[in-house]
Amino acid sequence: MELVSGKRIGIEFLNGETQASFDRMLALSEISGYTFVSLEDNPDVIFYWGTFYGKRAKKYMDAGWYPYSFRENWLQFQTLNEPALTPITLPAVPGNSNSIVINTLTSNVLLVTNESIGEKAIYDLSSLLMRKKLELVHTDMMYRTLSENIDRQTLLFPLHEGTYAYLRRDEPTFLERYADAIALIISIIAVMYGAFQAIANKLARLKKEQLDKYFLEFLDIRSKHQDNHELQLTELDTLFQRAVKQMTNEKLEKSDFHILSRLIQQEIANLRAKR
Repeated sequence: MELVSGKRIGIEFLNGETQASFDRMLALSEISGYTFVSLEDNPDVIFYWGTFYGKRAKKYMDAGWYPYSFRENWLQFQTLNEPALTPITLPAVPGNSNSIVINTLTSNVLLVTNESIGEKAIYDLSSLLMRKKLELVHTDMMYRTLSENIDRQTLLFPLHEGTYAYLRRDEPTFLERYADAIALIISIIAVMYGAFQAIANKLARLKKEQLDKYFLEFLDIRSKHQDNHELQLTELDTLFQRAVKQMTNEKLEKSDFHILSRLIQQEIANLRAKR
């Protein structure tokens, strides 16, 4: 490319990121014979990244410099090798007859931060930048391109979790997305639990009623046939056998059965002693 071949290229900060990126672009294009110098060292060409028709461009134009429009094949080659770059065409300024159409490259400006910065701090910063976009545009036109549309595949750095959270702020959370289904499931579980609890309470009540019948029958056997111990022993043994069968069929609680069983066995022992 005759623009820089054998020329002195002026860079605002020598040995910085701008020089490194442009040097890599020229090396990929197999262009050599150039040297990088400071802006105060009488450069032949000035290279910089700036905003569209920004203050820096106007300053150089007023000082007698003129813009250069890159060839289309060179732009295609660079964007093929540098996915973070995008070709852009700047139209001529309508009121300036000397202004020309400029084919150049554009890239995103990245705000890089240490990963130790909290997620909330970056979330709040992202929110502030987007809310103040109009005010920022009034200070510098570069903020006009401030956007939430980020191609993460072209980023050279991982996206901070705070920024990622801000970009996903309108997406419903898992609970919000399935709130209705979760509420329905919880309602069904609550109804089923209530039904099971009601059944369990009814079964417990039936067991208690059955136990009460056995106790009443036990008291009835003790109070009658006091002069006939053999008959009492027979009825108590029958009551005990029925209680064992009920407990086996899980119609009596084991703890309640043991209480009834001890009372019956004690009464049987007393009757046998009297006999």
